[in-house]
Amino acid sequence: MVVPTAVRVGAGWDRTCPAWAFPNRLRIADIPLDTACASAAAAIGHRAGVSVADAHPGAVIRSAPDRQITVVTSDPGDMRLVAGDRDVTVVAI
Repeated sequence: MVVPTAVRVGAGWDRTCPAWAFPNRLRIADIPLDTACASAAAAIGHRAGVSVADAHPGAVIRSAPDRQITVVTSDPGDMRLVAGDRDVTVVAI
């Protein structure tokens, strides 16, 4: 399981804060907004007209080696949009 760091920031998920102890125990790895990911996210954001917090997951989804990807989100419409042509299962929370 992974979380794009821009999503974590948008959610206010501070890994050092005791209030986030439960999600920190789930072994969810951070995916940083590095150079390649930032460029891909910028292109997605520009084309789709979405925020950084939506474009960053799009870049992660599109670069993932897995054939089947599941995204847990509060914004299923945008996640389907930013996933492009990838086969994604979107679970709304």
